[in-house]
Amino acid sequence: MKLFLCVLYCAAIGILSNPIAALLPRSWFDPEKAPYASFSWEQDGRIYNRLGIRLWKDHVPDMSKILKNMVRKEVASRPTCQSMDTLARETCISEAVHWALILLSPPLLLIWPGIGGWICTALWIAGNLPFILIQRYNRPRLVHTRNRLRKTQCIPETV
Repeated sequence: MKLFLCVLYCAAIGILSNPIAALLPRSWFDPEKAPYASFSWEQDGRIYNRLGIRLWKDHVPDMSKILKNMVRKEVASRPTCQSMDTLARETCISEAVHWALILLSPPLLLIWPGIGGWICTALWIAGNLPFILIQRYNRPRLVHTRNRLRKTQCIPETV
């Protein structure tokens, strides 16, 4: 019964995260500012190559392929400055959602005190971390492409 309640809790917060994320103003998420900008130790996402991320990142579930209200996580064959900006911001939102899901894991320890709750919490965290890593891997390349396109395609931003 405790396992069922833990699974139910995880499913509920996972399902609720999508409509909540959809309501968040995209202006809150700047891929070039903290906490979303790459840290120097991340080497613009290249550090994640040590985890073999290129081999597995396209094999994890992608909710944008299931939920039609989500921005598809694909680069168009002819990307635009705007499409790259949208994708870069979406990686910020996705990262924030997965961090929030991790931060919402302590109730699992209340639902199932003891080792069972700790195992469920560890699995929940381990299940969300790959998605955070994928966003941190992809974002610098999207930002770089957006900035390159901005020089030729986009209207200059006013200060």
